[in-house]
Order: sequence, then structure tokens, then C-alpha cells
Amino acid sequence: EPHAKRSKKSTFVPTSDIVDALRKEGFVPFLATQMRSRQNPKHSKHMIRFRNENDDQAKDYSHELVLVNSHDGTSPYVLYAGIYRKASDTGLIVGDLVPNIKVRHNKDPIKDILEAASRLQDMFSVVDERITEMKAYNLEISEIIKLAESAVEIKYQDKPRAITAAELLVSRREEDRKMDLWTIFNVVHENMIKGGLAGTATTNPDRTMKTKPIRNINENVRVNVDLWNAADSILPKAAVTEEAEQLDEVTETVAEQAETIASLKKQVRALKRALKAFQKPQEQVKEKHAA
Repeated sequence: EPHAKRSKKSTFVPTSDIVDALRKEGFVPFLATQMRSRQNPKHSKHMIRFRNENDDQAKDYSHELVLVNSHDGTSPYVLYAGIYRKASDTGLIVGDLVPNIKVRHNKDPIKDILEAASRLQDMFSVVDERITEMKAYNLEISEIIKLAESAVEIKYQDKPRAITAAELLVSRREEDRKMDLWTIFNVVHENMIKGGLAGTATTNPDRTMKTKPIRNINENVRVNVDLWNAADSILPKAAVTEEAEQLDEVTETVAEQAETIASLKKQVRALKRALKAFQKPQEQVKEKHAA
């Protein structure tokens, strides 16, 4: 049911119609969550994760399109590039690497949503490259601690903290006991999203408690995006040495070329002087004969 305060120009389209349209384009819904409004239980926000039925099943993860929308149309449709990690059964949302796309409730939102889905699908090659880079980069201990501490800040912000960075680094399976950025990032992500970690009650330091999973859609998106960005911010350090070496090679080549050009210019000037010196006596001889 559309919200009474929606603009008259906006169009109410049932989410089921959008799901059907995306399904026809090969995007199959795999997970749907809903968050009801406290002010009006009839209106709610939902998040649906779609996977492309033609996606490469050999990889250890799948591409996802993540659609967030309010049931009553009070907020725009938002599409995110997502990743489903098979080992941990968790859904990630790609951060600033692939910006989300907002679609208004206009005359033909389904058409705009399909176009947005196609644009995001085209960007997954960039995501794959970034994941490959993350897997190839082994973290230093200081970088692992930095990522975990950033995650705690992201989760609790200015609220009392029930857990420390150390709890977020406990892997839940043998295959996740690695030092590469992709694995550590996913260990931290799984612990944050799924909860279940032993911690200290924020209201009573003498009482222990277990962290809760993040079910709130807005919070889930915020934590997902911010955590991806935190992990991504570490990655450039992996390429600094290689990029610096490449830059040095380019700089050296440019310097050599500059020296060659300078030498050639010097030779050209010398040839011009020699030619001028040769031509001057010839001109004097011509003048004498003319006289």
C-alpha cells in the first residue's frame, strides 16, 4: 500500500513486479529480509539479494545485486553490488568501489531498475579484480589489528563496546586461518554480522553476554559498506612497492629519453652552426664574383 505522503508524480510498483522483472533478466532472488516501521507497522523496508543464474559457480563466491526499498515507496529503490561468500554463508555489500544506484518511484521505475542492474552487473569485473588483489596480499600483524579495531569503531561508533578487536579475529573454520586480506576481512565481517561472540554487557561490566546478529536493514547496509571500505583502504599498501618500482622505471625511461632529446638538440645546433660557417665564405665568394 503506497504511503499517503508520497508525491502524486511517483508511481507505486509492487516489489513482486520488480522481482519478476529481474528474474526474467536472469537475476534470481535468494534472500529477503524485512524491517517493520515502529511508527506504522503496515509500512516496512525490505532488502532482497539476487544472484545471476549465469554466474560462474566455480568461484568461492557469487555476485549479487542487493535491492533495498520501502514497501510504501517513501524512500527510493537502492541497488548495491554485493558478494555472497560460500564458505561463511554471508552476504557482503561492496563499498565505494562500486557506488550504489538510486532509482526514484517515477513513471517507469522497473525500466530504470533493470538499467541499474545491468550497469552494476558490468562492474563486477572490477570487483573480481579487487578480490583477487585482496587474496594476494598477506597482512602484517599491525594491519590485522588496524582492520579489527576499525571494525569495532564501525559497529559501535560512540556507544559502549561489548567486545574488543581480538574477538572479531577468531575464525570459525579451519580454512579461514589465513593471513591474506580477503580472508581476514571476511572473518571480521562474519563475526560482526552473525554475532554470537562472547562479550561484556555494556550495562554491567561484571556480566557476560553474546553479541546479537545485525538484522536491522539500515545498520546492515551501513556496517557492510563501511567495513568493505576499511578493508579496501588497506589494500593500496600492497601495491605501493610494485607501483613505486613501475613509476621509477617510467621516470628513468623518461629521464633517458629527455637526455637523448637534449643531446640530439645539441647536435642539431652544432650542425646549424657548422652549416652557417660553411655558407658564409661561399656567400663572400659570390659577392666578389658579382662585383
